[in-house]
Amino acid sequence: MDHSNQILQCLEKTDAVSVEKLAERLHISERSIRNAVLLLRKDASRNGFAIHTIRSKGYCLHINDVNAYRKYRKTLQTIDFADKSERINKIMELIFMRHDGYITIDEISSVLGVSRRTILNDLKDVRKELIPYSLAITSKSHYGIKVSGDEIKIRTAISDLLNKNSGKDGNTIEYFEFAERIDKEQLKKKYEEIIQKHKLSINDSSINAVALHTIIMIYRIKQNNTIQEVHINHQMINKEYFKVATEMMAYIQEQYAVTVQQQEIELMASQLFGKCEYIDPKMGENNELKESIVTTLKAMDSEYATDFAKDNLLIEGLLLHIYPLRLRAASGLELNNSLVNSVSAQYMNAFIMSMRFIEKNRILNQYSFSRDEIGYIAFHFATHEERNMQLTLESVQKIALIIDSVRSDVSLLKLKIKQVFPNAEIKVAESSTITPDSLAEADLALTTIQKTNGILKTAIYIPSVVDEHVQWNLRNQAIYYMKTKTETMPELTGLFNEDLFFIEEKKMPYQQILKKYSTRIYQLGYATKEYPDSVLERENKFSTVYDNGIAAPHGLRETSLKDCIAVILLKKPIEDQGKRCQCIFMINVSEKHLFIYQEIGDFLIKLITFIAYASMMEQKIKNLEERK
Repeated sequence: MDHSNQILQCLEKTDAVSVEKLAERLHISERSIRNAVLLLRKDASRNGFAIHTIRSKGYCLHINDVNAYRKYRKTLQTIDFADKSERINKIMELIFMRHDGYITIDEISSVLGVSRRTILNDLKDVRKELIPYSLAITSKSHYGIKVSGDEIKIRTAISDLLNKNSGKDGNTIEYFEFAERIDKEQLKKKYEEIIQKHKLSINDSSINAVALHTIIMIYRIKQNNTIQEVHINHQMINKEYFKVATEMMAYIQEQYAVTVQQQEIELMASQLFGKCEYIDPKMGENNELKESIVTTLKAMDSEYATDFAKDNLLIEGLLLHIYPLRLRAASGLELNNSLVNSVSAQYMNAFIMSMRFIEKNRILNQYSFSRDEIGYIAFHFATHEERNMQLTLESVQKIALIIDSVRSDVSLLKLKIKQVFPNAEIKVAESSTITPDSLAEADLALTTIQKTNGILKTAIYIPSVVDEHVQWNLRNQAIYYMKTKTETMPELTGLFNEDLFFIEEKKMPYQQILKKYSTRIYQLGYATKEYPDSVLERENKFSTVYDNGIAAPHGLRETSLKDCIAVILLKKPIEDQGKRCQCIFMINVSEKHLFIYQEIGDFLIKLITFIAYASMMEQKIKNLEERK
């Protein structure tokens, strides 16, 4: 645990106390005491106290602001760092929020009250937490460790950490107290004035994100923790955004007495570029764009039996994004998004819908868009999908849970089901007592009995032991049933057939492989003759090769006669657009089966992640063998 509070308690009770006495009283090493005092001294000047060293006597506490000191003492809440997740949170707080530059392993060990070996092991998990942000921990001899990477991603990681810890005691308390002293509403109001003056507009969620970014920036500047590395494409961003950012940062310098680097202005300009849009004095053009969006969504609803055109949030989100998107396309500019690659696999159906949307929209189909730009539109469709799924789950009011014997303890099972269906009343009944009428009263029927028939045929099977994977499958099956009233959702495994497993001996270009095997799928009667051209047309838009050697090509048209997935293993790995490819899952599934695409996306994400961890373990074993 953090011994800072205990050290201050000891110092409050006496004029001076030696390192040896403190170590004896607290049952920790002298090194831990010194490291803890070092950290306390870094906080001292801002919190109304000082710790002096008196020769031959030891440490002495001097309090010059009682209120500030008492407030600081309250922040030093005791946390049980025996819990690994709490240690990981605290380590991330220390390397992100508490230090200007490097921090040593010994300092972290002292704060958490655990061994160096424990900290070194925990850092492996911290590194994994940083991977999604493309950040890394670097070390320097005699200095310690620090987080390295692009500043935009560092700020994003800090923002996520703060949101995660906002309701927890003892975590990043110093930051939250600092943030409370800043009038966020005044800051947002000033920013909106500046933005509107430059004929730009911004929505509520975006201005909140910009305000949070600013508060983090001010806090880090006051901690002397300034920008290390930032990459901005100046040619992409209109000069007007730099003017707005410059005016905003001038206000921050004056209001909060900090010195803002030029890089901070550039970083803010890039944030605004992604979140603002120009106010078009010709409102007719904006109305025309909105009308085209609604018309396109209605056409898609008619084709795919969706309800896009009824979702006002989707329409407004697309309108907000597409206006600047069209301006960028007309100027030959593109936005980059590092998350698009993983999202394109996880929400494959949203990507298909976004490409269909562009193709059907009379205003957008005249432009050419990059994969990342299409990905931004896909985010809106993915959000619509998740929102609708959640509403469907929340609409379930009554669940019949049918078990083999009422003597079974189902309290934990009910809790797990409740996590998926938050508003549902769950009634447990033995299978022998169930009648058609009692089932008819329920919105949904679940059963722990694996093989069912008769009136239980419509019940969805759920195992007695439920983990996150089971909950995910239950969610998908329930949504499928609620929408189709069909009890059996098509299974992913049913898409694989023996005659569609191939091993390619020759090494050839990726598109040549796609042409060969998409033609084979057509010849075997699984797809129409348009399928091969549709697959290549889709590929020409952007590559379907994902990470770790996995590819998932599919068509751009409705060409499926019999849904299937062909598996092509390449004896000789190839590269396509700089990415290695060795295993191809060629998808031939009707676009009307959006649930299947979601299952396929989930499968691909798990496979890619599994291969990544397997490769990492293989490398670690190799390194250990080399050391021997």
